[in-house]
Amino acid sequence: MSTNIVYVLRLCTYIRSQNCENDSLTDTHLNFAMSSNPNSLPNLITFPEDKQLVGLNNWAVFRDHVKSVARSAGLNGYLDGTISAPIPVATAPNVAPVVTPVNSRTPTPEEWELRDARLAGIVFQNIKDPRSIGVTQDMTLNVMWIALTDEYENSSAAAQTLATERIQQCKYTTGTAFEDYFKSLEALRKSANDVGCNISNDDLRSRFLTSLPRDYLWILQNHGARPFPELKKHLIEYDMMVVATRIGTTGTRKHKRKHEHKHKHKAQSTDQVAGKLQRRRSPNLSAAYKDDEG
Repeated sequence: MSTNIVYVLRLCTYIRSQNCENDSLTDTHLNFAMSSNPNSLPNLITFPEDKQLVGLNNWAVFRDHVKSVARSAGLNGYLDGTISAPIPVATAPNVAPVVTPVNSRTPTPEEWELRDARLAGIVFQNIKDPRSIGVTQDMTLNVMWIALTDEYENSSAAAQTLATERIQQCKYTTGTAFEDYFKSLEALRKSANDVGCNISNDDLRSRFLTSLPRDYLWILQNHGARPFPELKKHLIEYDMMVVATRIGTTGTRKHKRKHEHKHKHKAQSTDQVAGKLQRRRSPNLSAAYKDDEG
C-alpha cells in the first residue's frame, strides 16, 4: 500500500474518532482527504456559466477549461485518446485484481470504463445543447471530443481572423472619451480571446497608440512607454480633469454674466428713478418730455 493511501486512511480514522461539533469542518477535512487519494476521480462538476459551451463564440474558453480539468485529474490520455480501452484478460478466480492509480496508463478494463465515463459526463453536462451538435451521453470521451473539435476547430480559425481584424479596425477618433474607447477595445479583446485568440495588454496598447490622430501624438511622446493598464487609467483621469475644468470655467462665466446683468439692471433702475424726480421738480421739462414721447 502506498504512503499516500496509508496517510489518507489514518487521517480519515482520526477525523472519525474525534467528536467534532462542527460537521461542516469534518466534511471539509474528509473531502480534502479523499481529494488526496491517488485513486479518486473528479466530481461531476458544473462549469461557471461563461465557460459552458454555447457555440463557436466561447468554444476556446470551454476547450481550455476541459483540458485543464482533464490534466489536473490525471485523465488527459482519455481525452486525447492515447489511453485506449484495454482488452479484457481472463484471470484466475482467486487472484485479486490490481488497483492502479487514476493517472495510470495501463488501467484495468473496469477502471478505464469508469474513468472515461466520469470525464465524458463532465464534458456532456457542460454543453448547453449537446444533441444539436451530434454529441450523446453514451459516447466515449475521445469520440465526444473528436466530434466537438471537428465541429468548431476549423470555424474557430476563421473566427479568430475576423476577431483580430475587428481589433485592428478599432481606431481612436478625435473627441471620443478615452473611457468609452477603452471599453470598446477591451470588449473586442474578450470576444477575440473567447474564440481562441491571445490578445494581450501590449497588443491593445499598440493598437491604441498607432491609431492616434495627429492632434494626440503628445500621448505617444509622453506616455507611450506606460503599460496598458497604467496608460488607460492616466488618460481616463485626464479626461475627468478636462471635464471638471470646463464645468468650472462655464460656471465662472455664467456667474460673471449674471453679476454684470444685475449691476446693469440696477444702474438702469437708478437712472429711471432720477429721471422721475427730475420731471417732478421741473413741470415744464416734464411736459416737454411727454410731448417728446407723444
